[in-house]
Amino acid sequence: KSYTFEYDDPSSLTISYHNGVYDWDARERSGGRPIYYEKYVKEIENYNWTGVIGYCDGEKRWTWSRCDKTDPGTCHPCANYSIMSPQTTEFVIDSVPSSGWLTNDGVR
Repeated sequence: KSYTFEYDDPSSLTISYHNGVYDWDARERSGGRPIYYEKYVKEIENYNWTGVIGYCDGEKRWTWSRCDKTDPGTCHPCANYSIMSPQTTEFVIDSVPSSGWLTNDGVR
């Protein structure tokens, strides 16, 4: 299953850079929910970052994170997230409202 991520905020080009298709990795789950990884990772020299969408059980929110492909520990939905959904118990990302997401500093 795939999910299309679109973040349109000119003040955060780092996040917008990772817009695109995210694929569910059936081997990984967080809070019983799927984790999605950016499908088309940009191949830029010395740029090891990829986007991750998953559920952070401790926060009760879906999150978007940018993680280091060379350090899998940074890819957990509760680690280093930049955007978070409103609190929810939804199991499917498609069921989470597209509005009300916040950056980690509380800005919409």
